[in-house]
Amino acid sequence: MKRRLLSIDALPAWARINNVAFHDVEIKTLKAEDGFDKGSAVVSTCKRLAKGGEGGSYPHILITVPPDLVLSRRLVEECALTDMHLKEVLDAIGEYGMVSTSLVPILDLCYIPLDRCVPLQTGQ
Repeated sequence: MKRRLLSIDALPAWARINNVAFHDVEIKTLKAEDGFDKGSAVVSTCKRLAKGGEGGSYPHILITVPPDLVLSRRLVEECALTDMHLKEVLDAIGEYGMVSTSLVPILDLCYIPLDRCVPLQTGQ
């Protein structure tokens, strides 16, 4: 089954619905010199770093994302409480698979072929 993709033009509406905030960034479609489309990107419009306390500096925050949209071990474990198939996979891979570089492909294998998606709301 082929999945429909949203246009990059839908990103601002998706961000508003999901409480994602963009600060000093633009969403741009990138083109190569030969005119080929290279896809889209989030591009910073900020030219400097914000000043931190005690003479240091810290990066200017460009995107604020709510915790429920971040793929984390806690979120995966919460999903496994209600999804027996995901729980079986996580039990089979043990601690080895519970690192971030392993969780993404595991969730792809569990959810994408079954045309389901990871719940984003945790009920808090």
